[in-house]
Amino acid sequence: MSRLAIIIIVILGLLLAAALTCVGAGWYFVAHVAKPPENVAYTVVTPEAVAVGETFTIDVVVSNNDTKPRTLVAVDLYRPLIEGVSVLDASPPWKSESDDGMFMLSLSYEIVLQPGETRTIVLNCEGTRAGTWEGDIDVCIDSQFAILSSDVSLLVSQREQGSP
Repeated sequence: MSRLAIIIIVILGLLLAAALTCVGAGWYFVAHVAKPPENVAYTVVTPEAVAVGETFTIDVVVSNNDTKPRTLVAVDLYRPLIEGVSVLDASPPWKSESDDGMFMLSLSYEIVLQPGETRTIVLNCEGTRAGTWEGDIDVCIDSQFAILSSDVSLLVSQREQGSP
């Protein structure tokens, strides 16, 4: 066997080993790190339809059914939902926001929920583009990797001519 063939086989073997390591690490992460938080209830309340330019609220309701305090770390809104809806502000206000431009808008919080406590995050929004917009709204509890998710669908219609 030529020296070039041996080098190619070694390189392919190393690439295969690296790929298997990445797959294994991914499975470990999903199985042991990224788990939905236990003893936390979560609902999202949205209108079924709004018009372009109309303001409305999305209520994110989080309940701590655990015996220990839990922390709401973030509320994440995914595309394509946020392509037709703009989040103007919230009550309580988020600490910081980040929009990765590709997948999601993440609103950071550090709200401690005591055992038995329920908190509502009210997102004040506006319909910006006509269409049916769907996407997940997630809450992250205690870390960015303990996620509860809810699929949301919202119809944004064109404003009728002559409407304010």
